[in-house]
Amino acid sequence: MTSGLTLAGSLTVRDTGTMKAEFLSVLEDSHDVVIDVSEVREVDTAGAQLLLSFVRAMQGQHLQVSWQGESSALTGVTTMLGMQVPLGMSTTPASSMGDAA
Repeated sequence: MTSGLTLAGSLTVRDTGTMKAEFLSVLEDSHDVVIDVSEVREVDTAGAQLLLSFVRAMQGQHLQVSWQGESSALTGVTTMLGMQVPLGMSTTPASSMGDAA
């Protein structure tokens, strides 16, 4: 069974309490989850870190996280922080600039 979770608006330090409660509820359900991020407009490091903690907790319970939709705000922050692969948003690590030829 798969549950759906929609994230919208901002994922910032001021939203972490609400986000944490939502994530804990999903974890208690013990189902795989599809996260729709298409309405996420603002993300900071605290929000991205909480999201990564949630994904790791899901993986720790052998549950799958899938992504739906796109958010340039989320993609920008998670790419800058190197979180795309750990979050399961990308399957290949980004190549680093200045690689030797």
